[in-house]
Amino acid sequence: MTKRLKKVKIAGHWYRIKWVKGLYRDHDTAGMSNANKLTIELDPTGKRSHQMEVFIHEVVEQLNYRYELNLPHNTISALGAGIFQVLNDNPGILEGID
Repeated sequence: MTKRLKKVKIAGHWYRIKWVKGLYRDHDTAGMSNANKLTIELDPTGKRSHQMEVFIHEVVEQLNYRYELNLPHNTISALGAGIFQVLNDNPGILEGID
């Protein structure tokens, strides 16, 4: 089993990752983030690929907030899905850049 992510630094701030079973069932979402509490909540159920995409989506949400980008949610969703796809389909891609 893969070790679960516990924290991530976004725009200079450390966010705590909370794995919350039933998040989708109780809140109709697979992920949520809160800039004031510096948390990202993810539902650990479901496919790993979906968890990764939701994580990236929440990172984009926080970048949108921190940098006051005012991106509409559909743009955030598209960026999250697109960035996930590139990283997932090209393992080690960032290691190949000097």
